Amino acid sequence: MLKNFSQKYHMFLSKEFPEFLNKYLSIPILVRLKNVGLLCGTDWTPFFSNNIFYSRFEHSIGVALIIWNFTKDKAQTIAGLLHDVSTPAFSHVQDFRKGDSLTQTETEKDNFSILKSSAELLECLKQDGLSLEQVIRDNPTVGTYIIDEASFFDERLAYVVRNCSLEKGCMFIFPTL
Repeated sequence: MLKNFSQKYHMFLSKEFPEFLNKYLSIPILVRLKNVGLLCGTDWTPFFSNNIFYSRFEHSIGVALIIWNFTKDKAQTIAGLLHDVSTPAFSHVQDFRKGDSLTQTETEKDNFSILKSSAELLECLKQDGLSLEQVIRDNPTVGTYIIDEASFFDERLAYVVRNCSLEKGCMFIFPTL
């Protein structure tokens, strides 16, 4: 069910899946996110009735597709794909535990060190004619430590669309810019 949902949802976010993203999807720092839930641990409690497990990996692809749909910018799209690489188990629950309930960025302080230590990522960027520094420098408003969510709401938009689509059967139409 998840694969089918994710494929449909991702097609909804962007009719085009940029081919260059495929090589990034097997990088260990991203593959790890397949086992980290998007919903901050609510998958593991009887107090919530989540119909599916939607991972940070799938979410990261969704964020990248939203960015691609509106910008067609390779560096911004990659920045969006990488924005959650430091997300721990139970996601933003750890931010709340550390007293960071407002910006929810405490757990993302390790993003840059995780990114720069990934030889696989650096090789993929090189194949795309980019450097990690370029992706970060050229996209200061795309992501937390890569992406500042307070100024670019792509990630929050993905939550709203996903939740309304699942819970209320809403359809969203995103005009291209």
